[in-house]
Amino acid sequence: MKTITKSLLVGIMVLSLLGCGGPTLDTSSESARKESAQKMVSELTSPAEKAAFKKALSGIYVVGMFATLGGKISEEEAVAKIDAKVNGKTVKEIMALAAELKQAMNK
Repeated sequence: MKTITKSLLVGIMVLSLLGCGGPTLDTSSESARKESAQKMVSELTSPAEKAAFKKALSGIYVVGMFATLGGKISEEEAVAKIDAKVNGKTVKEIMALAAELKQAMNK
């Protein structure tokens, strides 16, 4: 429970420190995704913000990959769906999406 509370507090802190603008995630290719994610991380000021963003983004992809466990879709299809969901989103939007997913999983 303490870990969840701590994660939520870090997420709220990141959201409160970030403006609406800033770089967005480009998922047009794997290299574009990595480059844009790195640019987004470099725009963050504190190590806690950077860690929270990396955790949120990777968490979104991990949750999305659960769909492959039943064999209904391939990894490529899962990544494509996740890419479509996060493409063009800012750090703030990605953090919010991760929080929504986390909340939905805890129900």
